[in-house]
Amino acid sequence: MMAMQEAVVAATVLGAEAVETEVALSGRQFYFMRHGQTAWNASGLICGRLDPPLDETGCRQAEEAGRVLAGLAFDGVAVSPQWRARQTAALALPGRPLHGCEGLRERDWGALEGRPLAEQCGYRETPAGGESWADFLTRVQGALQQVLAEYDRPLIIAHSGIWRALRALATGAPEGPRIANARPVLVVPSARLLSRVSSAGAAGRNRQETSTATPVPAAVLHADVPVINL
Repeated sequence: MMAMQEAVVAATVLGAEAVETEVALSGRQFYFMRHGQTAWNASGLICGRLDPPLDETGCRQAEEAGRVLAGLAFDGVAVSPQWRARQTAALALPGRPLHGCEGLRERDWGALEGRPLAEQCGYRETPAGGESWADFLTRVQGALQQVLAEYDRPLIIAHSGIWRALRALATGAPEGPRIANARPVLVVPSARLLSRVSSAGAAGRNRQETSTATPVPAAVLHADVPVINL
């Protein structure tokens, strides 16, 4: 009986923590930007965990993005630890403190890395020697939860695969156009995305998704930054 009571108490505490996290994340908008172009991007090759540097175009894209980012209201920069993302951040935001986030690494495409995009398997399939779709989504969920818990309105600099994972968490489908290199967007999370992020680590908790996206304050809008409702 004592063990059962302890289990009930533990479950109650876990549920309370998850609810508190949901309230904290409610309406937490953030900026997202993919890294600048690499030679592999230009050649249509799968990069994954491999780490080619930015090419000349990518460096120019990052510097141009910096002029846009200078006019945005974000309070922290979370960056994938991969070089192409860190290089983009350094060129776009020289001297700005960067928060390296391991969970923002690109998906591990295993044996497909370095191969043409035409040979890429479906997103929900597991490439030989690579990361499963379920594991990838779980990792991205945890990373986003970590970043949104630390900053009020962060800028995330990462990869096209991270963007697809966010799209899948919000809509259930990763398919769609590839996000452009070094073009920041303002993300307004949907109830579905917030619920997926706030419930990370609280598996099995049933809850209705009744929250709605918070309106975007005029102060954070920018003519060159699209607003994306995920």
